[in-house]
Amino acid sequence: MFLRKIRCSDLWVSSHDKSSDFYLCAWQRGASPWPLLWVRAALAAAGAAVLAWSLAGGGGASPRWPIYLTNWGLLLLEGAALAGLLVSCRAVCRRPPEESTTAWMSLYWVLFNVAQTVALAITVLYWLLLYDPETTVYPTAEALGRDVATHALNSALTLAELLAARTPARALHAWQPLLLATAYAAFSAVYYAAGGTNIFGESFIYPVLDWSTPAAAGAVAGASLAGALVLHVLVCVLARARSAAATALMRPGDRDLDSATRLP
Repeated sequence: MFLRKIRCSDLWVSSHDKSSDFYLCAWQRGASPWPLLWVRAALAAAGAAVLAWSLAGGGGASPRWPIYLTNWGLLLLEGAALAGLLVSCRAVCRRPPEESTTAWMSLYWVLFNVAQTVALAITVLYWLLLYDPETTVYPTAEALGRDVATHALNSALTLAELLAARTPARALHAWQPLLLATAYAAFSAVYYAAGGTNIFGESFIYPVLDWSTPAAAGAVAGASLAGALVLHVLVCVLARARSAAATALMRPGDRDLDSATRLP
């Protein structure tokens, strides 16, 4: 019965019942796109600042800056923020706003899906697997702040978008962040095979993903994919909880938000 309810279109981001879910704030009573536009403008500015801070910290001058998953995540974070801001700007400029899902909404939606899960995965993986409080020494307070910004604030910014907007989150979209995660694992293996090194001259990008021991690296990659799937489901649960809470607190008589997030 459950499988019969799934449509092929549910796997992609080409259609949604309410286009207003892409430009209205979850915590508003009216139908103005302005509240979420201001939120997204602030998030886009903050994301740009974190990205610029990462680039200015010396990594941007290195040709190896793009090899790190953290930096992939920062680019995705800013891409999703700018796409969401564009959707809000179009809604403000059009009277009435779009009544159907547009290409720009679809672009934002897929970037949102990937950025949410990847940002959370980067934060979890870094602080659990890479950060060692006994050996990690920050030469300056700026280095510490940059580390926190790129490995913790990134998730805070994506969660702020998730909780502020009505953007749908569906479990069936899990393949999108998983595809990105698989692409990065494959990239790291090819990079190793091609003789690439990290910024310290070592033959791996991350020590936990050292392809000189394929079995261990493959296990880490597989566990990371499983963890990303769990995180995507968590995003879906948070989106459902957001919609339920917003409906109950802001619009008790309005149950339209219930369809804004569907676990399938």
